[in-house]
Amino acid sequence: MYHYLLGIMLLVTVPSAQASLNGYWSYDEFLARYPEQKALTATLDKQVQADPAPMQRALAPIKISVVVPGQQISDYWQRNVRAFERRLQALNIPYQLKEVTTRPNNDIREQSASLYAALRDGADYLVFTLNSVRHRKFINHVLSQKKTKLILQNITTPVKAWQGNQPFLYVGFDHQRGSQLLADYYQTRYPKGASYSVLFFSQGYVSDARGDTFIETMSRHGDSQLVSAYYTKGDQHSGYQAAKAMLNNNPQLDFIYACATDVAFGAIESA
Repeated sequence: MYHYLLGIMLLVTVPSAQASLNGYWSYDEFLARYPEQKALTATLDKQVQADPAPMQRALAPIKISVVVPGQQISDYWQRNVRAFERRLQALNIPYQLKEVTTRPNNDIREQSASLYAALRDGADYLVFTLNSVRHRKFINHVLSQKKTKLILQNITTPVKAWQGNQPFLYVGFDHQRGSQLLADYYQTRYPKGASYSVLFFSQGYVSDARGDTFIETMSRHGDSQLVSAYYTKGDQHSGYQAAKAMLNNNPQLDFIYACATDVAFGAIESA
């Protein structure tokens, strides 16, 4: 029986050796390099964990634009927006929120138009993500205009090139730590080693942080063997096709590691 590993990462606090991720500081590296950020992170964590204290004075509505790849089987993006809104309401903060959800690796024109519209309309905050070179180019533009505050979701490893001009906030899962924990689990499950394959997301940050970290951590367990690794389009159909090819070529795989929810559902269908 094949085992499909759904690559959902949780932010954990246990220490572990960080795999290298070129161009990014790991969560712990960044906090060690900038101690003042560690204090700010602790303050934010305390505020998030506490019950909301509603604002007592009148405020002008803040304008928020959310442009994210939310058209997926996973409801991660939608749930985050709803939680964001409920917290704003509980804090009695007036706001106007415009949300645009697109398909991963698709709807490029719609996404670009929505992003530039957010800047043109004077959004106070823009919630976006970073996975591709195209994303990075737009983020460089946002950081250069210094008006709209940028919240990057689904990434917690600051970009080294933005050292003196970072986004307002990085928030999401710690993909590196989660991948290491999952690799540790599979090393325990297969103490004599395992034959496995990796289904990447599309080429970009998520695949690097989840897939490459998992492979690197597994390589320290010398008896395990990476048999194959395929990039996908980040959706269920391409996950199905890639997993089917993996199993046709190597029917004795012990497990397939999938770097994203939709990709994992496609892999499950191929069994």
